Amino acid sequence: MYFYKNHATHRFDPENSDSCNIGIHACQNDCHFGILHSIFCHMKFKCTFIQAYLFRHSRDGDIEYLLLRRAKDEILYPGMWQMITGRIEGEETAVDCARREILEETGIECPSLVVVPYVASFYFAPDDSIHHVPVFAAEVTGEAAIRLSDEHDDHAWLPFDEAWKQLVFPGHREGLRILRDYLIEDARAREMF
Repeated sequence: MYFYKNHATHRFDPENSDSCNIGIHACQNDCHFGILHSIFCHMKFKCTFIQAYLFRHSRDGDIEYLLLRRAKDEILYPGMWQMITGRIEGEETAVDCARREILEETGIECPSLVVVPYVASFYFAPDDSIHHVPVFAAEVTGEAAIRLSDEHDDHAWLPFDEAWKQLVFPGHREGLRILRDYLIEDARAREMF
């Protein structure tokens, strides 16, 4: 669906966060509908974070997901359980960021990542922006040793139902569900990078 009078496509410009083409064609003050203009022309859309899940087969063959507990002295969400998250730095791609963050937060090198067919999103009030967060995953061996960064103070390998209960945000839970449903239980959607 296009919201342009001239039906031109407005491409995303990372230097101008007032523009986007992330599934919605933004307008340039010439929308047919005033409400769409006020939402999509003035809202900032950003893609500066990633989410990454590590999973493994337990000794009994069940799938377990790694969750990390944020350290008690963290400013944002101390004590909260989460998957691996991180901010894209400089010119790195989201895939490269996911590999780097997995290594920094767990000590595990992941040469291959699976792209989870889901983009999480959240609203950030301080700069009135919506963030789109690509989601990745990697399978590791059952013996993989976890080396936590200072950002986290504990980790746990949990079955799906327990991991689901520990996660707080809808985007975190949905990423976990889609990983399980579309990449683990039915591997036809797996795309490796």
